[in-house]
Amino acid sequence: MLHQLFLLLVLVCLSTNTCGQVLSLWGKLELVTIPIDLKEIGRVKSKCFNGFGFPSCRPIYQVLPWIKAENLDYYNTLGDLYGSQYCVQCCGKQENHVDVWDLYCDVDTVTARESNMYGMELRLAANQFPDDRTIIRCPLQRSICNYDADGEFIDCPNQAADPKYLVGYTITIQVNKIDRYFQYWRGVQSCQIVAEESLTRLTSGDQFRETIVLEHHSDFSDVFDLAKLGMVLCSVYGICYGVLYYFRRRRCCYCQNKLVFSGEMCHRCRFVGADAPDPVMIAALTSKGEHIQGEVPEVFPGSQKAVQWYRDRLERIVIKLKRWKLQRAVRRAAATKAKLTQVVPLDPAAAAADKGQGHGRGKRKGVDDATAASSLSGDDDMSLGSFGDAPAAHTELTPKEAAAAAAAAELKMREELAEAEEIANRPLLDFFPFRWKWPKWVVRERACMCMCMCMCMCMCMVVCAC
Repeated sequence: MLHQLFLLLVLVCLSTNTCGQVLSLWGKLELVTIPIDLKEIGRVKSKCFNGFGFPSCRPIYQVLPWIKAENLDYYNTLGDLYGSQYCVQCCGKQENHVDVWDLYCDVDTVTARESNMYGMELRLAANQFPDDRTIIRCPLQRSICNYDADGEFIDCPNQAADPKYLVGYTITIQVNKIDRYFQYWRGVQSCQIVAEESLTRLTSGDQFRETIVLEHHSDFSDVFDLAKLGMVLCSVYGICYGVLYYFRRRRCCYCQNKLVFSGEMCHRCRFVGADAPDPVMIAALTSKGEHIQGEVPEVFPGSQKAVQWYRDRLERIVIKLKRWKLQRAVRRAAATKAKLTQVVPLDPAAAAADKGQGHGRGKRKGVDDATAASSLSGDDDMSLGSFGDAPAAHTELTPKEAAAAAAAAELKMREELAEAEEIANRPLLDFFPFRWKWPKWVVRERACMCMCMCMCMCMCMVVCAC
């Protein structure tokens, strides 16, 4: 009982952690001149990515209803957050595993001037595992700035003479879904940002365009949590152990401890190399104990009667299925009896005259008579091998004898049918065929055990679902 309660508490704690899914991506746009130290890593990992931080962004929805159904619910309700900063989350239910966020942000005089930035880069937290300090970097390349072969920023010497202005950008982020250590979150593998420049400066009332493309192609190793599988296996083992411990009646033949998974001897006795006692002696002692003390009492009083009661119900269901075949057999026997009673007996004088004629003619006449009787009885057989047996079969029994045999077969089938109907028509809803005589402590213990087992199974399903 205690180990089941402990297992239940562990499952509740772990299922609570498992169901908490983190869908946000962490990062920010920052100047490349700011070094990436521990403080900067902490700031990147603690800030949900929100683009330039405009509080006046509106999403451009797709008009098709099935596309809206595939989008993330947060993106579909992003218009209700106008006036506050958004937070990039992933992922939707697209078949191509690509989410596209089209945002248009209204700018005023101040934000229009501040949006034309140089020397910026996107910094995202990789988050491939807990306490991951890896930062994914991708520069916002402007046409007037200089970059090396790897895309790293060098300098922007003539910013004042730049005729182009930043009016938007497109960010492509490779996202992977991670399910480990009973936690579920999003990680970043790579990113790319492309600047959208124009010769016209943004003014108050214009819109700054932000496009975020989230590609989420996860491997099996990212979403397969070995810890969760191990916990489910431990839960199944605990449930099976509790069921076998309380319901199994066999004991170790050497130390007399209860057997759970072993056959005749427990694992401890096998480990120390104990020898099993003589089976003949065990059988003799068992027989002597039953003779002196009586049969061993049941672990669950009334369990044998309950099992027998359910077996009787199952037998009745099987008999109901067989009753239909018996009814068909009775109808077939009645039809055969009706055909046999219509057979006309042959004239004895005509039969004697036919016997006085040649051997071949008499044989042919017997075959013809047998064929006629066979056609009346409904047992026609056109195979060549049946002509030799047909006369003997029909000349031995008279029509009255055949009718009597058919009546006896029909009577026997009707008796079997009546017995089957009597068993099948018994009430199925008689759930209490005997009186329960369990002590109160047995009822409390078994009720607590069953309740704990049901709760453990429910927690296992919750863990698997989350």
